[in-house]
Amino acid sequence: MNHINIKITSAFLLGTCFGLVSCGQANVSVVEQVVETKVDNKIVARLEIQNPSNFVRLKQATYISYYDLGLTQEAIPSLQVSALGKVIPSQSVDDDFDGNNDGILFLSDFSQGQTQSFQITLSDASQPTNRMKLTQAEISQKSAGQWVAHSKLPDTEFQEYVGGEFQNVEQITPPVQYTDHSNWIRYEGPGIESDKVGYRIYLDWRNGFDIFGKLVSEPVLQNVGLDGYESYHHKESWGMDILKVGNTLGAGGFGLWHDDKLSLINKTQGLSATINENGDLRSSFTIDYKGWQSEIGTQDFSAHFSMQGGSRLVKVKLDLTKAVETMAIGVVKHPDTTFIKGNIDITGKAYSYIASWGKQSLDGAYLGMAVFFRKENLDKITEDNKNYLAILNPLGRPSSDNSDVHELDYYFAAVWEPESGINTAEDFDIYLQQEAEKLTIKPRKRLKTATSGKMQEQTLSASTALDWSVKLADSELSRKTLSYAHDGWDVNRQRKPKFEYDIVGLNPLAYDELAQASGKTAYSEVLGQYSGL
Repeated sequence: MNHINIKITSAFLLGTCFGLVSCGQANVSVVEQVVETKVDNKIVARLEIQNPSNFVRLKQATYISYYDLGLTQEAIPSLQVSALGKVIPSQSVDDDFDGNNDGILFLSDFSQGQTQSFQITLSDASQPTNRMKLTQAEISQKSAGQWVAHSKLPDTEFQEYVGGEFQNVEQITPPVQYTDHSNWIRYEGPGIESDKVGYRIYLDWRNGFDIFGKLVSEPVLQNVGLDGYESYHHKESWGMDILKVGNTLGAGGFGLWHDDKLSLINKTQGLSATINENGDLRSSFTIDYKGWQSEIGTQDFSAHFSMQGGSRLVKVKLDLTKAVETMAIGVVKHPDTTFIKGNIDITGKAYSYIASWGKQSLDGAYLGMAVFFRKENLDKITEDNKNYLAILNPLGRPSSDNSDVHELDYYFAAVWEPESGINTAEDFDIYLQQEAEKLTIKPRKRLKTATSGKMQEQTLSASTALDWSVKLADSELSRKTLSYAHDGWDVNRQRKPKFEYDIVGLNPLAYDELAQASGKTAYSEVLGQYSGL
């Protein structure tokens, strides 16, 4: 009997390990964690991180989920991170935009190939950490004034707001009379910044992506545009608005690509912006597009924007409610700019980029703009008369209510000469290559949690081996096992399932054998649910 139980445990662990780690991923994180329990001592986990690159990574972000720490959503304690005996800044974050914080984020500097050790512990008020406000997300609207006829559009239904004062809010839905230059939203939309650069998204029919070049590392957006639109178009001590967007994608926007033509997101039944996080190390916001009308129909969708300290990149996550064959992302094509294309002879999960470079900043300085995307999403690279474009294929997956969700993730970035010191296309391309590598090859992590340590103290026997298998099986079954079924979704490879020896072959076989040893009928039903029988 001992021999049978240990054999089943090995089979199940092997099958699940294949399910947890995608064969195509460029980085493997070793996570010694299986079961969720409350941590009752100070040390929650020890973490070892290695820089896999042959260049320095400054303010490298590390995210560790509460799940991997063995913590349940019902009992998340206040945590802190320390290195070399000193507490370093960290932040609880909502990585998947579901409204619940799901992990902890911290930043650290790495020399090439360097390995560092960290501890994650319960917070200790006697060990204060020096706060670093490196990011900000905000939106601000006027109140205590009044709507009047629009001075630039007098014979329309649109109006502008006069009088009153700006106040920051967490959520905003512009009224029907609002349009560009209505002077109701400060700098015309939500803004986001790091210690390197800031951006704004026009919350109107333009949906343009604009850049605030920064000359200081501290947050500045809270003071931008308090006196109207004109001031931030001139260089001040903090920086300035540096991009002429016009009727384009601007600095990394998106649009529909249909019949070999770009259509901007300029027809909707309404827009809303919500500040999700305004944190020290990470900030984020969401724009909801209600009733987007295009050549392929009408649908609602959301765009999530997030930014981390030390980085010029903004991550964009599009959640579409209906299938869209191709979307376009890109940057404005100004005269006398150089087009740069990254290497696309790479694996599907790896990142590449397109970019523009030249003296295209409003102050006459060099400015580079780029969008980063996974090779597996790329349909083609092209351009029209106003934009350099990457045409991408969104990926579809089933949601919790069995409806299809179509997702597209990408990043955009801007590099301004006065902030970065980069003043040649060659140096800009080196920067882009390194950023693409950082997106593709994450730091190597080895996590040892207090929870897994307690479990490893148990004496190995047939009973404990079976108990480990049952815990692991239950965990996987509640999270993702059945998503690999016919017409389901492969969460590791991010595509529809097809036959593979690991998840479609070995995994249900392991469940079936475990059912014989444990007597749990839920395990024996997995094979039939995989095949749709």
